Amino acid sequence: MRLTTKSHYALLALLHIARYERSGPVTCESVCEHNSLSKKYLEHILRTLKHRGYIATRRGAGGGYTFARPAHTITLAEIVRLMDGALAPVESVSTHFYARTLIEQEPGLLRVFRDIRDYIARRLERLTIADMARIPRTQSRHHAPAAKKSAVRSSRAV
Repeated sequence: MRLTTKSHYALLALLHIARYERSGPVTCESVCEHNSLSKKYLEHILRTLKHRGYIATRRGAGGGYTFARPAHTITLAEIVRLMDGALAPVESVSTHFYARTLIEQEPGLLRVFRDIRDYIARRLERLTIADMARIPRTQSRHHAPAAKKSAVRSSRAV
């Protein structure tokens, strides 16, 4: 499984809405500014989320996006499947998007990929947007000062 930009945008938008909707509907511009996202592409993703019943819109002054369903009922797995399809690393072990692949010739490989699928699915199905929104946002490793990066590298070497 590899997340596409669709999943990135959808997850970031939903987390932003979860964190800020208490102050009222969240605008597309706010999501874009806070996450450095393309507005045109985000609008497309937000339309998909709206049509699938995850978010609702309010038009006019003070309008924007709110949840149509409670954030604690929306799992990460749902959103990734909506945007990217299978959680499985290969289609032949996918529960929801099965397709035959050459990997099926090797039972050992199938077992390994099933284990990977099961771990990913369990993890993403247990975590909700509300769970993730409670985790404070910090700087990513890509934006960390150089001193912190070297400390991370040296701790990994051990």
